[in-house]
Amino acid sequence: MQVNRASLLASLDLAIGVGLHARVVALTAGLAPVMRRDGPWPDAVARYTEAIAAARQTDDRLGEGNALVDLGEVQKLAGDSPIAAEIWEQALSVNRRSGDRLGEANSARRTLCMRLPESGICPVNTSGQSASWRKG
Repeated sequence: MQVNRASLLASLDLAIGVGLHARVVALTAGLAPVMRRDGPWPDAVARYTEAIAAARQTDDRLGEGNALVDLGEVQKLAGDSPIAAEIWEQALSVNRRSGDRLGEANSARRTLCMRLPESGICPVNTSGQSASWRKG
């Protein structure tokens, strides 16, 4: 799996380098589960930031909203919950403007979980696995 990951990340880096904005958005979205699971977080943050910029270049609001949600997830996993909450609020705004109701609901739930963790709608991490090893 690591060879496939390396190839996909190399493809993403190439797409970033030559300005294939739609490909950057699509490849980043496809790699989201891998980047969330494996980190390292600084690399994931950089790639999501590139995907957000690429989505904005092509006026891809759906891609921008999804990349913002994923960036917030990585920030939360890296231990930066205040930044994650700010990013999810941005995603909420983008998703509202674009009419993406599912994206709006997802980003609203995440924002609410950060602002009101006792609300009862927040998923509980039962794995017991610490994310700290993935920071760099």
